[in-house]
Parts: sequence; structure tokens; C-alpha cells
Amino acid sequence: MRTLLVGQSGGPTAVINASLAGVVDQARKAGFRRVLGMQYGVLGALQGELVDLSGVDAARLERLKRTPSAALGSCRYRLQSGDAERLAALCKQEDVAAFVYIGGNDSADTSLQVARAAGPGLSVVGVPKTIDNDLAGTDHCPGYGSAARFVAQITRETALDTQAMRATDPIRLIEVMGRHAGWLPAAAWLARERSHDAPQDKRVPARERSQDDAPHLVYVPERPLPVERIVSDVRQVYAQHGWCVVVLCENQPTPDGRVIGAVGQPRWVDPFGHAYHDSPAQFLTHQL
Repeated sequence: MRTLLVGQSGGPTAVINASLAGVVDQARKAGFRRVLGMQYGVLGALQGELVDLSGVDAARLERLKRTPSAALGSCRYRLQSGDAERLAALCKQEDVAAFVYIGGNDSADTSLQVARAAGPGLSVVGVPKTIDNDLAGTDHCPGYGSAARFVAQITRETALDTQAMRATDPIRLIEVMGRHAGWLPAAAWLARERSHDAPQDKRVPARERSQDDAPHLVYVPERPLPVERIVSDVRQVYAQHGWCVVVLCENQPTPDGRVIGAVGQPRWVDPFGHAYHDSPAQFLTHQL
């Protein structure tokens, strides 16, 4: 029975289930008689944890599109020696013609390993999913838009609080995700337009907006700066306006490539070798 196998991997997003619903819907239209889902990604698949999605009706798929988190369950599992071959054997055993894995960069690497192990008899497709928007060759990843909107909203709300409390808490640093890409911190600039809800022809042009609007400073990892420069920028804005809102990335680096505030070994290294250091925003707070 011609089968498609689909899984979800990495951190859940607001729309990863929409991608899953699309895969199931299009699999049926493409003539697949059976659609199997991996419970908890490849980790579950390696343990034989598969669920039949063939009977999911159109109404449930429509609801799935608007359901957050990962309906199949997810994982952050790095394939070990022999795992790719085991997954290829599973696909052969279940008559799987297409292996679809929804995830980010690490999930794409997993898909590549499965494709190499299985050979040309198996179609392997990686579906983009990363709020960091850092998947090579992709203009914008599903999930980034939702996360960018959230960052802009949080920045706007935090800016209003900071402006109101400028007499006691005049400086606020907002650290956002993004790993080594600046797309999410950059989205904070969307909070600057006070007339965002106004009709298009009545919005305030960028050149005419108040320089007192927040965020005042946004730093992205593609533009590393010394700590002294950032501290100087903040003090200058504070001296001019009496308050300051700063947005920066979780791995904001200095020109020598070190994460701001990182001392010694990282606090944590995930299964794929990504290092997580102490908070750059926390370090800068102490400097200020």
C-alpha cells in the first residue's frame, strides 16, 4: 500500500500543525493510500511509534491548521550510528514511498541522512520550520511571521510600560531568540510605528516619527559590537530621552566572536552541538 510517512521535529511553532495538515491533505490528493505519522519525530519512529492519519477527516484537518504546538509530538534527537539505516528499513517495511520531515536546520540534516541511507527508491522531503528564519535557501520560514509579530507586540507593550515607569525603571533590555540570526530581533522595529492601526494614507512616514519612539536600539548578531559601544549607545539615548528600550539576540556577539557575557564553558550544549551561554541582556544589565 503506497504510504507517506510524516513527522515533526524541533521546537513547536504557531503553525507547524498547519504544515502537517497540508502534508496530509496533499498526500491524499497525490494518491497515497495511507499516511503514517511519527509520534515524537524520528525518536518515536525508531521505537516503532507510528499513528495512522489516513482517517483524519477534513473538519479535523481544518481545526489542526489553527492548533498551536506539535500534534504528533516532537523531539530534538541527533541520529546515532545506524539510525538512518534503521529508518530506511522501516520505510521499506511499511511500503513508504515518501518520507516528509517538518523542522529546521538540524531536521534537514536528519532528512539528508535518511535520503542517503535509503537511496533513490525513497522520496525525502524537508518542510521548513524555524522561527529563527535561518534556514538556508528559504525566504521566510513558516513560523517566523507569527514569532516576529509576537516580538513586535511584546516590544510595544514593554515600551509603554517603560515609558510610564521611566522615573524608577528607565532602561529595559529585551532578549529574544534567534540563535545566530537577527531576523527576530529585527522584527522589534515593527513596534516603532505608533500609527500602526491607522489607514495606510494616514500613517506617519518613518522620517517624521518621533525619535523618542521605542525600541530605541536593536542589535543583531550579524553586526557584532563591543560591550563598551552598546553601553555607550544606551547611555546616550537615556541622556537624550530619559528612558531607553533595547532589543538584542540571545547570542549577541562581540567582534571577537564571543557571546556577550560568556565566561568559560557554555551553560548547556544541545544534542546537535549548539552552545547556550549566560544571558547577554543580564550581563549588560550589570554593566549599566
